[in-house]
Amino acid sequence: MQIKTLFASILALPLVASAQTTSDEKGTGTMPLAVKTVETQFGSQKPERAKSSAGFTLNLNDNTDEAAANDRWAKKNSELQKTPSSQTVRSDIRTYSEDFWIYDAWTSLDVDNDYDGYYHRFSVEFDADTVYSSAWVYARIYLGRGDIFDEIHTTSVFMINGDNSDDSLIIESELVSGFPTDEYEVLIELYDAEHDELVAITDGYSDADLSYLSLESANYELVYEEPPVVIVEEYGGSTIWWAVVVLSAVVGWRRKRSVC
Repeated sequence: MQIKTLFASILALPLVASAQTTSDEKGTGTMPLAVKTVETQFGSQKPERAKSSAGFTLNLNDNTDEAAANDRWAKKNSELQKTPSSQTVRSDIRTYSEDFWIYDAWTSLDVDNDYDGYYHRFSVEFDADTVYSSAWVYARIYLGRGDIFDEIHTTSVFMINGDNSDDSLIIESELVSGFPTDEYEVLIELYDAEHDELVAITDGYSDADLSYLSLESANYELVYEEPPVVIVEEYGGSTIWWAVVVLSAVVGWRRKRSVC
């Protein structure tokens, strides 16, 4: 058996060109925003949700136990999750209410598939406090470059207990599309769920942990794949022997004719 490896080096060239073209197309930043998120509070993880600039938020899993526990806030959560992704502009006002504040916030960069230092999965954790013994609130989470921010998540309604540090909320986000490779800043708006009133805000200006996050959406994660190798196998055997016999017969016949 004779084996020949063909086209490997030739096939590699179109693949590289294709990746470059894809990268150029992504660089235009015209793809719609899409993010998947999961919330965790008190060690309990809530259903994963997806938010998009196309104008919808989707519950990917239904937590009926949580919905049945409190009909009022279940209805409120349903209304919040129908809110499409929006934009906001950085405000110079740092404090909106003396009764609520965001005590601290933390971020972590979690997944970088192509190891270029820019991550498409990251986490934001923040601790909101209030002068009251407890209060129902919700938050809007934004990512921005400069002073313009795109909303990536509207949290469910959750409870905070005075200045307790154990009630912090964690939002794990996966940037699916629409976020070019860059340094981003997180902005958090906190709302009183009773009156839908903006009561506190924090961003990279007031908390350095929310600034200079090296991020990109998953569609910018260009992972190199080895080009396919085409193997052409040629087998010797009875077929070749029959070809030799036929060829010999043709050559003999032609010689016989030339002699005649």
